Amino acid sequence: MKILRASVLFLCLSGLAFAEETGLPKEAQELLTKAADLESYRVQFTLEANEEAGEPVHLAGTLQFQRPNRRRLEIREGNSPEVAQRVVCDGQTEWQQYTKANVVYRAKSPEETPGPHRPFSEVKPETLRLVQQSGQGRDDRFRFEADPLPSIVEGSPVPIKTLRVEVGKKDGLIRELKLLDTQGREVLTQEYSQVEVNVPIPEETFTFTPPDGTQVIDLDKPQGS
Repeated sequence: MKILRASVLFLCLSGLAFAEETGLPKEAQELLTKAADLESYRVQFTLEANEEAGEPVHLAGTLQFQRPNRRRLEIREGNSPEVAQRVVCDGQTEWQQYTKANVVYRAKSPEETPGPHRPFSEVKPETLRLVQQSGQGRDDRFRFEADPLPSIVEGSPVPIKTLRVEVGKKDGLIRELKLLDTQGREVLTQEYSQVEVNVPIPEETFTFTPPDGTQVIDLDKPQGS
């Protein structure tokens, strides 16, 4: 399910950073400015979705980010305490580890690291609209709705019409993201909690060495070479 891979694993860069700022509502532009001022953050996330067969999917994990382009993402499936997938980027090389398959993929670091600090990168900017302001104090949020980019919903088993995103007013980070079908029903819900901004993150967080015996596949290397 491509919407699951793109939204949960943050591996899909949906648009250029410049496009993200063009034609957005004033409130959205102000939130992007706040997110751009963050040096680092750490968040917990959960995701609920349905696969093609209708089986519910529950993922949970931790994301750590540090500018200019470093991140560590660890994902667990269901209630399992074990990490099923790990993504580590030091700003130059990105490692994607799938622990069950004992496989690690190596690739060049993306130019723009995706994550909750880019709340509008998966929408058509000209369709973004502010629909509600909710919460009080530290949990004050802006809720936006927009049409998702085609690359986000391509291959989805149901038609996706709307992307709804709630963004923290204080820091510009996503708190909740939903994909809605043509009937307004929720297809995917992703939530961020325990948000810590501008926190010190140890240098070793963004380093990775493939475990002994792991198959390493270089995604930037031409096939057959």
